[in-house]
Amino acid sequence: MPGCIGSSGRTWRAGPPARAGGVRAPHSDRRAADGGQRATGVVDMGGQGQADATVPNPAIADLQNLKARLHSELGTLNDTLKKTSSDMGGKKVWVGKAADTWTTEVDGRRSRIKILLGKLEPIIDAKIKSLPENVSPGEAKMYNMDKYRY
Repeated sequence: MPGCIGSSGRTWRAGPPARAGGVRAPHSDRRAADGGQRATGVVDMGGQGQADATVPNPAIADLQNLKARLHSELGTLNDTLKKTSSDMGGKKVWVGKAADTWTTEVDGRRSRIKILLGKLEPIIDAKIKSLPENVSPGEAKMYNMDKYRY
């Protein structure tokens, strides 16, 4: 195997580590010290193996953001419908049977939206509780790839 000259001027050889006695083992014969498994070339640098590394679950953050946005939008929609209903139903802008029917319908829709949110919130909470708090970096990456469709 030809040698390479490094920046220090020394010649070094790339290849598998030497066996006891200075003889290099062929690549296919290298074994890890634990149980005779093949060496993978992965070096544990931080005391925590790559298989043990976890990151916060991005799905939980997305569901929490969804829940917050729902509350925000519900507040805005509720305020808008309430103001519109009071303006139109206050007999200042529109009077008559059609105005009364319209006001009743808007008030009914406003209460229906509250009921539907009340049903949706426990579903989101149950999904959050069913998900693991931490996932592997690969699982998080796959989730984000699926989310952004690439």
